[in-house]
Amino acid sequence: MFNNKSNINEIQLYGIYIVVLLYASGTFIGIYDLGWQVFIPLLFIFSFFGFFKFKDEIEAHISNQYRSVDLFQSAKKYNLFYFLISPVFIYLFLTWNQEFPFVGDHDFHLRQEYYSSSFWINFKWQNLLLLFSFILSARFNAIKYWIPLAGILLIWWSRYDTLPWHQISHAFYIRYPALAYFLSTPFMYLAALADVDKMYNYSRTLNVFALFVWVAVIRPFFLKRKPDISFALFCLFFLFQPNVIYYFNTNYLEPLASIPLLIAIESLFVFRQSNAYVIACLLVGLAAMVKEQAILVLPWVWLAGKPWTWKTTKQWARGGIVGISSVLPFFIYYLIRMQRMDSGRNFKLITLDQWIDPERYSTLFGRIGYHLGGYGIAAMSLMLILSVIAIVQSKEHRTAILCILCAALTQIVFFFADANSSSYVGYFRFAFIAVALITGIALSTDIIIKGQLFLLKIGCAIIFIAALYNLFLFFTRISENDMNRNFTEHSDAPIFLPISSLIEKAESQHLLRKGDVIHIADNTGYHINSASLHYTKIATTYSLDIDKLFQCSCYQDADAVIVPFVYFSGMNAGLRESPPKPSPFAAPPQKMAESWFVSNEKKDQCYNEMKSSCDAVVAEKFNGEVVGLLGVKKRP
Repeated sequence: MFNNKSNINEIQLYGIYIVVLLYASGTFIGIYDLGWQVFIPLLFIFSFFGFFKFKDEIEAHISNQYRSVDLFQSAKKYNLFYFLISPVFIYLFLTWNQEFPFVGDHDFHLRQEYYSSSFWINFKWQNLLLLFSFILSARFNAIKYWIPLAGILLIWWSRYDTLPWHQISHAFYIRYPALAYFLSTPFMYLAALADVDKMYNYSRTLNVFALFVWVAVIRPFFLKRKPDISFALFCLFFLFQPNVIYYFNTNYLEPLASIPLLIAIESLFVFRQSNAYVIACLLVGLAAMVKEQAILVLPWVWLAGKPWTWKTTKQWARGGIVGISSVLPFFIYYLIRMQRMDSGRNFKLITLDQWIDPERYSTLFGRIGYHLGGYGIAAMSLMLILSVIAIVQSKEHRTAILCILCAALTQIVFFFADANSSSYVGYFRFAFIAVALITGIALSTDIIIKGQLFLLKIGCAIIFIAALYNLFLFFTRISENDMNRNFTEHSDAPIFLPISSLIEKAESQHLLRKGDVIHIADNTGYHINSASLHYTKIATTYSLDIDKLFQCSCYQDADAVIVPFVYFSGMNAGLRESPPKPSPFAAPPQKMAESWFVSNEKKDQCYNEMKSSCDAVVAEKFNGEVVGLLGVKKRP
């Protein structure tokens, strides 16, 4: 990977890596606000990475025994394995016309992608300047000058602190590292040009596309790995889990962050052992600029380089520089976040009483068990057994496997120990990266466990049958109705409301006119103002008036009224009969369930009010239960 004949040396590659991550994540925007105490040392760091050079460059090539030279000659033989990622694409196809999943962070990420894409489109000349200056510098062997000059440009551009993106409400680079928002810009831009409806589809397509790029491009070309029995095992353990399929079809950041982490894990086994940690650390640093908790993986991946075996100053210098390069972009981001953001979302250690609270552990394992289901529990158990066998049998890879397992455990412990995350203990999204790390070991099964592939093939065949049955039940359930997926993430999210389906029914009966004011009652207890961002064609055809006013009758200021009701499914399927019992680990339902029940109990009253005051009433039902009403006022 690092070639002495190249015009760019190893240290310069680290410098380019830092510049690109600071820029693409939008983190550079907040550098100047940190003061000279930060940006002046940064200038020295950029100069160091530009001009410093190791005498002997690192060699990071793939061992011949792991090279897949027959990848394209035997393409037909391996096509079957590519179908193992198809469940993610099938889900996207089946849910393309879904309603918007309110609550959760879907609306937040969609809004941030709007701000980010707007910023990058308006920043196009700076983008071109940075890109073409890099190309020219590489062409004329001047990268050592480009790195510090690029650093100066980033700091100079960050001085314009009166522009809208420095406002907290528009600061897309503060709450989360914004690399994912940068990558979503082409999707959002193309969707806007095409004037499509349901923008959330293009927001969530990034995760699905990233999965395809990893399997079809990065693994065969970067890692020289063909889809084989190890890849099949990984897909069965990870990509066939319903919650993994679901989250890859959202705009959440965890699935995208898991892609570089999976590459990092496989790199530890594929590349020469003494240097594999270098590539893995850089990939983890990249993942952390997508979702912040990925940074917790970095110390373990660095330890996979076995620093206790380093004997020379050069080895320790390289290890230190690699560690600093990997963590620096995230460190700058975190300084900005600490300065600009409310500390309410920062880590706060739980008390001793909470550490020994049996209900906390019961909630943790209960929720994990619910999300994994029988198939997921079996798959994760088998993966852990396989890891133990590999630790015992493979002395060469023992350290790497142990470090990966420790990294996964760190993810679970971090959220368990965070007092600010108490309400979300055990939810799958907070364990997503841990599951990816553990199952990611399966990608290198053929390297770790040699000579037992026949048994693995038999095992894969058995697991495949169970997986197909599990997927059949999953896809059958999601194809019934969007409301059937309510409360599948948390006990408060997501909430699908029949907004577009009610409007489509009314349109089919010619009840609505272009420009009509439609009042939408928000019964979620949060807010659904993002409806206008997702339902773009509806929002341009009609004027949407969204507030928490529970208005069932047609009135003068609106041409139509939509009253959606919360359908209890998923984790809250049992709430149809009675409200939840008080629990410190179910704070959102405690706050919101009362409003859900109050509005749901008024369905009959609401329907009668609409019948008496409106010219026409449209109802949406699921499982015999009314989930939404639309009334159109009497027109002159």
